[in-house]
Amino acid sequence: MTTPRHHDEGILQRAALRVAGSGLDGDWVTSQLSLAPTRFTKEGTVGPGGVRAVTNVWRYTVPVPTDRPMETHLRALVSDLRPRQAVLKRMAQDWSVTVWCSYVTDYAQGTFQIPPDVMAFLSETGVSITVSVFSWGMVRVDEDEADD
Repeated sequence: MTTPRHHDEGILQRAALRVAGSGLDGDWVTSQLSLAPTRFTKEGTVGPGGVRAVTNVWRYTVPVPTDRPMETHLRALVSDLRPRQAVLKRMAQDWSVTVWCSYVTDYAQGTFQIPPDVMAFLSETGVSITVSVFSWGMVRVDEDEADD
């Protein structure tokens, strides 16, 4: 049995900056960061599965293909955020500011790395990391091992 590599089919990865909080003004976040959000969800909005949003969430997802490694997503996000570090640091004092890492796999297991330079930037900025993993749980077997 092998662990899937980053570029295998069946693995989708993305990273996003999320600013959240009750009463958060999405237009204010957009103007402060000079970034257009990928999505803004208002408190009370009914989403997929009938789940109601409990707070306002402003989200910026980097435009990196989902088949690229998480490190690529994170470095692209930090590259976009670095010139905005002081603003993010102030925002993180009043709002929930996090980098959301989404890892979806068809396999029972998989891994990704968060590079030290990304961790250092986020730590200096006061931004946390949230990891969301969804696994369909299929076990992959190499053809060489299938006959064993």
